[in-house]
Amino acid sequence: DEYYGKMDIILEYTFFCAINPSLRLEYIKETSKLLKNDGLFIALLLPINKNINEDGPPYGVNLSKTIKQFKKYYKVLKCEKSDLSIKPRLDNEIFVIMRKL
Repeated sequence: DEYYGKMDIILEYTFFCAINPSLRLEYIKETSKLLKNDGLFIALLLPINKNINEDGPPYGVNLSKTIKQFKKYYKVLKCEKSDLSIKPRLDNEIFVIMRKL
């Protein structure tokens, strides 16, 4: 609780895909609590081409479901395929920038 509302930015890379999909909404809630008002959540979400029900980690990311969950706590400012992905992950990562509501 002592860190709630203290962060300006959260940078997310490979943590989200390690979380069991059934626990991801809780993670989204907690990140929003950590951020200051208008704080940014910046992430590279992956793998988007892996079935969410396959064993993990990494667990697949259902992009439409994931964005819908984030929209309860964040305004999506950018959501697009990363043109900076390395060749093995090309078209399998989504770059997002979101602002806490």
